[in-house]
Amino acid sequence: MTFSGIRVFHGTLPSEPHHARIMESVTLRADPRRRRIVFTALALAVIFAVLSVFLSVRLLSDWADQLSTDHLVERFRLLLSILLVGCGLCFLALAAHLVFLSGRIRANGCWPLPGTPVLFDRVQLQGEAALRVARRLRVLAIVLCCCGLATAGVSLRLFLLVLRNG
Repeated sequence: MTFSGIRVFHGTLPSEPHHARIMESVTLRADPRRRRIVFTALALAVIFAVLSVFLSVRLLSDWADQLSTDHLVERFRLLLSILLVGCGLCFLALAAHLVFLSGRIRANGCWPLPGTPVLFDRVQLQGEAALRVARRLRVLAIVLCCCGLATAGVSLRLFLLVLRNG
C-alpha cells in the first residue's frame, strides 16, 4: 500500500522470521532537475579532463623540444609532485567527509539521511541495514586515508628529488 511516497508492508519480508514486527519503509523520490544538473556537471568535468590531457601532452612535447633531458625530468618531477599533493588532499577530504557522513548515519539510524536529495528513486534503509552502510563508509574512509598518505609520501619523495638535484 502506498501513501504519498511511504510504502507500508503489512506482515513480514521473506527474509525475516515469522515473528518479525511490521516494517515501515520510506521511498525517497528523485528530483529530475537535480539529476540533470549533476549529469551536466559530470559531462563538463569529462570535457575539461580530456582537454587538460590534450593540452598537457602538447605542453610536454613543447618542453621536450626546448629543454635538455635532465631539465625535462626535473620539471616533470616537480609537476607530478604538485599534482600528487592535490590528489592526496582530495583523498583526505573525501575520507573526512565519509567519516562525518558515517557518524550522521549512525546517529539517525537511516540511509539516505532525511532531507537528502537523491538522483534515483530509493528506499530509505533503517536500523541494521543503515548501520551496515555506515560501517562500509568507514572502511572506505580508511582506504582513502591510506591512499592519501601513500600519495603524500610519493609526492614528498619526488619533491625532495627535485630539491636535491635542483
